[in-house]
Amino acid sequence: MRRKINPDRLTYTIGAVVDEQPLVNSIGVALANNEYEQFFEKGSGLPLKKRRDFKVIHALRQGQSGVPFKIPIVEGENALADRNRLNGSLEIRGEEIRRDLPVGSDIEVTLNIDTSRIITVKAYVPLLDQEFKTEINLQRREPNLHKLSGEKS
Repeated sequence: MRRKINPDRLTYTIGAVVDEQPLVNSIGVALANNEYEQFFEKGSGLPLKKRRDFKVIHALRQGQSGVPFKIPIVEGENALADRNRLNGSLEIRGEEIRRDLPVGSDIEVTLNIDTSRIITVKAYVPLLDQEFKTEINLQRREPNLHKLSGEKS
């Protein structure tokens, strides 16, 4: 026997569809003065890509070994770079460059994050006409126990 009910229809959804994966934390570059240059804001949908221009802060000599020029990639919401999580760095070494890189040279940094949460960091140096590249995987990593045991509380 059929009966009338109110409402007369029932709607249900099987599973939810997410168009874009959201970025869990903001991502950017740590600067030499401990400022944080944010490229992508927390909650933005993946994939993402952005380019920014910077200046080289210390000279790098061709063939020089030792201290590389680093572009640290950090994740977090704090305005101070060292209070955010370091995900990795793009390093430019003296052995890789064609000629000396003086202070104040332009450097174009591009960050690209795909839907697998892999960051591709590219740095183009117009003076050298060279591009440097690395990838950083944002997937959860195991802590470095050797490094942690050396830290003091």
